[in-house]
Amino acid sequence: MTSKKTPKTKTPRTPRRVNIGQYLNLVERVARVEHRRIPSHMVDFEELVSIGAIALQALFKNKTPEEAEKLNTSYLATAIRWAIRNELRARYKWYTLKHTKTVEEDAEGDGEGKGKGDTPEVVREAVYETILSIEGVTEGQDGDTPYDVIKDNSATPDERLEIVELGRAIKKAIENLPPKERTIVEYRFYRNMQVKDIAQMVGLSSSRITRIVQSSLNLVREYLKEGDHID
Repeated sequence: MTSKKTPKTKTPRTPRRVNIGQYLNLVERVARVEHRRIPSHMVDFEELVSIGAIALQALFKNKTPEEAEKLNTSYLATAIRWAIRNELRARYKWYTLKHTKTVEEDAEGDGEGKGKGDTPEVVREAVYETILSIEGVTEGQDGDTPYDVIKDNSATPDERLEIVELGRAIKKAIENLPPKERTIVEYRFYRNMQVKDIAQMVGLSSSRITRIVQSSLNLVREYLKEGDHID
């Protein structure tokens, strides 16, 4: 009587992981742009790089290297940018969107621990830019967006919806600005251009561009107040 051979069990292969290191240049490039647009004392450049790398790790968690390669650079950059801005937004309580005025007043009245760049105008620009960046994220594979992948534990579903609605209201307000002001504001917020670069492009001084941006944001704020989007 011949004995039956016990079938060999195959050892499951460990799925290959995405090498985050190959995306480090992209992370650093996005982090460098984001670092230039905030007061330097707020956060170190290296910390922004770390935030971006963690964002990609979350994005690639259940993906093979082949699947990761199918994600275009623009989508990855958006995920990194959103993660960085979301961290800053949560850290500085920018998620309290219905109280933008209070945030500005706090920045104006509390000078302790703040740098020269933390004026009400800078805070307001950061609030609007953050909202627009979140509302404008592009869709990726399987309907995922960077917002879906990089979870924001500090915001409730209602707050997330409010971010999107407020972002749309801000866009509508910008569309109603006079042509010159609208163009400059779009350069500033939609293209993430620095003031000096906008000044060179349109042939005005940097100080003039700054005044136009601030006066335009005053108009945007009035539009939002009239529509009961902010207090």
